[in-house]
Amino acid sequence: MNCYSDVDTVVEAMRVGAEPTQLPELRVLIDHLLDDPGSDSGPQELAGVIGNSSVMREVYRMAHKVTPTKATMLIRGESGTGKEVIARATLLLSPFGDKPFVTVDCTTIPDNLLEFSLFGHERGEFTNAKDNEEGVG
Repeated sequence: MNCYSDVDTVVEAMRVGAEPTQLPELRVLIDHLLDDPGSDSGPQELAGVIGNSSVMREVYRMAHKVTPTKATMLIRGESGTGKEVIARATLLLSPFGDKPFVTVDCTTIPDNLLEFSLFGHERGEFTNAKDNEEGVG
């Protein structure tokens, strides 16, 4: 399996020993290869999230613990670690799973306008606040 779909790549892969397989069989094989005998028996997945490391198992455990509640979550991590993927997956498990998922890139909002952008504002609350505006939060 690779990200290329050209015939030459497929032929070369088969020449060096690759064999066709079905996705369910592949999943079983990958799960077996990643199996950690020291893992706990907690939740092992979130919709659309891939990973079986001890760190990811802790993410799954925490997500399954908090999502049935109305608690606020803060998801932190370096750029590219999948924070938005985790947020979407946990929303689906939460009491708000039928609500829209709204992303906000806070780096594009000037510091002095972040609060107003997220939570809205009323007319006259600050310079140029000519109308009431509902926030996204």
